[in-house]
Amino acid sequence: GAYEDGPTLQMGFGTETNSDATLRNNTVWGGNAAVYFRTWSTGTVTDNVLRGGPTYNRLVDKAYQGTPLTGYTWTGNHYYATSTSTVWWYNNGWRDLPTWQSSSYTGLANSGTAENLPGTATTYLRTNKYDGSRALLVIYNWQGTGTVSVSLSSFISAGAQYTIRNVYDIYGTPVLQGTYDGNPVSVPMTGKTPPPLSGHGWSATGPTSGPYFNAFIVTTP
Repeated sequence: GAYEDGPTLQMGFGTETNSDATLRNNTVWGGNAAVYFRTWSTGTVTDNVLRGGPTYNRLVDKAYQGTPLTGYTWTGNHYYATSTSTVWWYNNGWRDLPTWQSSSYTGLANSGTAENLPGTATTYLRTNKYDGSRALLVIYNWQGTGTVSVSLSSFISAGAQYTIRNVYDIYGTPVLQGTYDGNPVSVPMTGKTPPPLSGHGWSATGPTSGPYFNAFIVTTP
């Protein structure tokens, strides 16, 4: 969904009951709810990081009131919100974390902990499995700073040339390029307007995710 107009991650669609949902080791940020579950009777939701959009910061929307949660394994998640924020939905209302995790919602007692946003960005740099001269850089810029410091040493050696491009503007001007000296580089987090989506007589332009989130392609000759 859009950054604030819908859920970032939706599990299930329609009114048919599903089973065995698995959501594990994900970072989900944005939307009017970070995660939206719809008619799942059983599921495993573990070791995820959840943060809603800046207006609502709603984390979990469990649709269809009365759907039992006894079949869920829901543990080890990190919720970036205060425990008193009413950002967890179940049974026709937004709840705070203690209420949501109470015995009346069996299966959620050890679902995770409410935490403050990290003071520094979370970054992932992954070399392309099939092209060693190319890597994906993902940055969660929790504090919304203008730049984020990133080490490229797991991908290239000091003295190598590098180019960093925003995935929304892959053929445009690089956001950063030069000769790597072995020290972290300062990556600009300015938002880029994504290419428009179109088809069947319909078109739309997606939201700009920067400075809070950006993905980049890093290349070296």
